[in-house]
Amino acid sequence: PLTWQIKGRPWQRPAKGNNAMPTRGICQSSIDHRHNKSLGPGVADRPPLEAAAEYAALGLAVLPLCGPRHGCRHPGKVPVDLRTDRHLEGWQTRGVPTPEEVETWLSLPLGRRANLGCVMGRASGVVGVDVDGPEGEEGLRELSGGHLPDTWEYQTRPGRRRLIYALPEGVRIPSTRPRPKLEILSDGAQAVLPPSLHPLGHRYTWVPGRDPWTFGPPAPAPGSCRPWATAPKRCRRRPRGGGRW
Repeated sequence: PLTWQIKGRPWQRPAKGNNAMPTRGICQSSIDHRHNKSLGPGVADRPPLEAAAEYAALGLAVLPLCGPRHGCRHPGKVPVDLRTDRHLEGWQTRGVPTPEEVETWLSLPLGRRANLGCVMGRASGVVGVDVDGPEGEEGLRELSGGHLPDTWEYQTRPGRRRLIYALPEGVRIPSTRPRPKLEILSDGAQAVLPPSLHPLGHRYTWVPGRDPWTFGPPAPAPGSCRPWATAPKRCRRRPRGGGRW
């Protein structure tokens, strides 16, 4: 078996053909998407938060997001307090949730309608590259020279994708927008995860073979990723209050 680390903690990938979910005492589940209803077939009938424990078992700092029909300016994409229906403060420093926390989320009425996100950067040991359509793809080719390692990848919208890389130990990659329609998601940013529902009606979905349970560890962030993150990220106005779900 291959052993790798997220946030400095070991995680073991089973040998080929073994469907046992690798764990670190957080939860157990199937690694095969044919048997993983929260992330594979049948996902349309399951709340996105039901996948939270599986992501947490990988060491990812997942958290609930407002639902796709929330009345805020960015429905389906903002961390939320499921008890108050208000956007969550201080989410940037949240850690990996416990199984009890995930159960509490799912027991709350709003938890059945919430999306699922992940705190990026040092909180989870991963960074994201958000590629928004043809213009983003062109910027990605320019900056990388067309040389990017395979890694975790999922579709955010038709024609738009997100790449997830491991954050090398001791390396800080800030969040930034190095090109139009291209964004680095790291410290201070969060990413909506599959199987969340987009406000336009489609699901965030893993590219076949590129999900964590099939692919294994994400590739380390390429060296070219560090020079990309040189400009400060443009600040966004923090949403206020809550909205109707």
